[in-house]
Parts: sequence; C-alpha cells; structure tokens
Amino acid sequence: MTPPVPNALPTELAVWNSALVRRFGTSVETPTGPVIDTDRSRFGHTCWTLWELGCATATNAEGGPPRDDHGAPPTRHFRLADESTIRAALAGKEVPPRALTRLIGDFASLHDVRPDAFALTSRVFRSDLPRPLRDAFIDAGYLSCDEEGCVWLDPMAERIAWGAPAQSWETEEESQARRVRTYGPVWKAMPASIKGYVIGGGRLDPLRLPDAIRRFWDGTAWHPEPLPDWQDQKRLVDAMRIADEIKRLVEERRLRVSWADPIVGFVRDTLFRPNRGI
Repeated sequence: MTPPVPNALPTELAVWNSALVRRFGTSVETPTGPVIDTDRSRFGHTCWTLWELGCATATNAEGGPPRDDHGAPPTRHFRLADESTIRAALAGKEVPPRALTRLIGDFASLHDVRPDAFALTSRVFRSDLPRPLRDAFIDAGYLSCDEEGCVWLDPMAERIAWGAPAQSWETEEESQARRVRTYGPVWKAMPASIKGYVIGGGRLDPLRLPDAIRRFWDGTAWHPEPLPDWQDQKRLVDAMRIADEIKRLVEERRLRVSWADPIVGFVRDTLFRPNRGI
C-alpha cells in the first residue's frame, strides 16, 4: 500500500475550499485580475485561512498591494491561488493542528454550497467528493468508505466541534455515544494504580487527572513510566481535553468511579514500584 502523501489532507482541503470560494464567492474585476470581495460575505473566514497558509494573497480594492498594518491583511479583498500554486505552497510545509481544524471548519461551513458532495451526519452517506480529497480523509483516519457508502469517524466529529461549532450534525444521543466510544476506553484501561492517584474521596481530582494523562497516556495506551515528552505543551493541551471529557462522562454517570480498584492498585505499586514519577 502506498503511504499517505505528507500534508495530503490540508492540501486537498485547501484546493477544495478555494475552488468553492472562487465559484460561489463575489468576484470583482481589477486591473490585475479578479479578486474575491469578502465584505458581508460568508467566505471571509475561508479566505483568511487560505491567506495564513500562503494559498491566497491579500490585495486592495484595485487588486494592488494592501495597506501594511503590521502585517495584517485587509478585511475584504483576496486573490486566491490556483490549484498548482496551492499544492506547491503546501508541499513539505508543516501544517499545525490549529490550521487543519480551521480548514475542516471551513469545509463544513461550505457544505450547503455543495450539499450533493457529502453529508454532515454521523450516519452512512454517499460521497461525491473528489477522489484525492476523499482518499486524504480516509488516509488521515477521518473517513471510512465501503460499498455501502461513507461514514465520518470520531476525529472528524471532534474537528467539526472545534472548527465549526455552529454545524449541528449529531443528535444528542449520537454525540454521547461517540464520546463514550472515544473516551470511555481511556478511563477503563487506566491502570488501577493511576486511578489511585486521580481519585480522592470517591471523586476525580481535577488537577491530578490531566496530569496523569499527560504523563502516562500516549494516545493509544497507558505506560508504567512517565513518557519522554510528557512536558510537551501539546501533550498538556490534549490531556486537558481528554480529562474534561472523562469528567463529563463521569458526571453524566456514563463512566463509573470505583473506590476499590485504586486501593488495590495503590498497595501494589507502593510495594513493587516505589518511583513512578507521580
């Protein structure tokens, strides 16, 4: 199997989003060619995202260089790069998670201009997305497709919630079921000894829970020793998010906090592993 192309998903999203803005946005002819006027337009956020990634150029109303206010673009006019320029701009470029979230948020927000291409739903749907974009979603773990159709996976639901919170595509019951599927295993697989660290008086400690996740959870499994990069800032951000979701599920009584397992684990670790970094 051919490995996924680096930056395939952000590249294909940038190509798709820019094509929709170019097709449906308000274009203004200037002496240097057409520019997109985003005044009172729904496409402004998408243009800003593309500009931040080097896939659009800020202009003034005549298509010339914009006024330089400490490097900030104007609020209205952008010239979108063509597809080959977008691909060249993102080739080998490290796209941060925040930028990917913005791209996916724009993708979701633009759904109603091409509602036939995909569905914003947690159910199976028929996709008419371009093959490169669909494959990029699949390779990145955001989409699964078979002969029955396609379904968005949990990472896509999370990105939609962060990048386009106004887009409602799940019922409350579906959202809760997804959260249990995603975060329930993190709690259930937590070693009893670590639960002994994060539970006090039958309650979750709001500081110790993210601290334990940051130190011992690598995203797929718990480790008996602190991770080499546990002090990384991104790990802290991820740990806070996971801890918040676990606390919500516990408060909703979808996950159970037991006093027995922590006691057993604490005694075991006290006897056999005195130095765990917590």
